[in-house]
Amino acid sequence: MAWFWQFHPGMHPSPSRRPESRPRLRPELRSRPRPGRRDGFTLLEMLTVIVIGGVLTGIVLNSFSRVRGQLSTRSAQSNFMGLHAQARAFAVERGVLVRLVVDEANDRVRIEVLAPDGVDVRNQMDFREAFGVDMVTGQGSVNICFTPRGIANPACAGAFTGNSLVVRFDAADRSRTVTVFPMGQAREG
Repeated sequence: MAWFWQFHPGMHPSPSRRPESRPRLRPELRSRPRPGRRDGFTLLEMLTVIVIGGVLTGIVLNSFSRVRGQLSTRSAQSNFMGLHAQARAFAVERGVLVRLVVDEANDRVRIEVLAPDGVDVRNQMDFREAFGVDMVTGQGSVNICFTPRGIANPACAGAFTGNSLVVRFDAADRSRTVTVFPMGQAREG
């Protein structure tokens, strides 16, 4: 590669051998800052940057809180559907009565297996603690009792009344619902 530089004398392979494009000035010949002018930002420039940064931060935080509320309600809805399916499966697989207790006052749902010797709590979830959502039924605390065939028993003590039970999960300005029908089916709404 050394032969290349013999034929191209204006090009140098390293910056240390490259000729200076402009002469360096001696320190005493360099221009000095004008008196009264300081290095740095003016007060107006600094305030402009702070205001723009504050506005952008507010926009980002507002968007983040909306997304967080949406994710919380979606997770709560999904977990309720899972607990509902689990209660129904316990009833069918074990051939026993199973009660899904929706405790609106404490924002909790629990699965209780009803046996002759007592009640066995199989699973429970606190929706306020886990997802930060409020659970609203409009009927207070209600029970959904599943027979060994997997069908809801409306004659169960504390069962919901009406054509359906709507469970709503609220977080910030977002909400999601689950509708439970008289036969025990559940649908996200």
